Amino acid sequence: MLAPTIELIARNDLHPALSDLLLEAAQQVHSGPGLLRRKGEFPAPIEQEIRISNDASRFYKSGKSFLYRYLPFRLASLVNRIVVVLIPMIILLLPGMRVIPAIYKWRFNSRIYRRYRELMIIEQDLLTQMEPDKRKELLEKLDSIEEAVNRMKVSASFANQFYGLRGHIGFVRARLMSDEHPH
Repeated sequence: MLAPTIELIARNDLHPALSDLLLEAAQQVHSGPGLLRRKGEFPAPIEQEIRISNDASRFYKSGKSFLYRYLPFRLASLVNRIVVVLIPMIILLLPGMRVIPAIYKWRFNSRIYRRYRELMIIEQDLLTQMEPDKRKELLEKLDSIEEAVNRMKVSASFANQFYGLRGHIGFVRARLMSDEHPH
């Protein structure tokens, strides 16, 4: 006479932690010998008509998952949820964290280069003979460039470029002033 086959069946969307708890409870209650079974026959990972889930296979091979083995169920469940949320966020944020300094550097450099372009235009105008009105206009442009540069918020890592630009503004100003009063 064949012994009746008993299978534990759960839906596919059963949480792995609940699967572990159910299998653990079934082992505690039913793993001993009984009237129609020997010790350890039920529950067992024997595939009958329905495929054994991956969670159940993992449970039979290694027992409860790491978190559920060492932490109380509620705490393990909370940690598991946090990990499920944090790991994808970290994976997405790490490349973003590398890009942020590069974007900041690019923005600062573009502001510096814009002022250098304006400064070069003024210096190019110095190479031509000019009227006093044109010289006054160039001085006003230079003043506006210097004012804009002085309003810039600069971190210490960009101080070299910032002070270099201010020095170059002073250089162009000195050339503009010296050409104003020829010897």
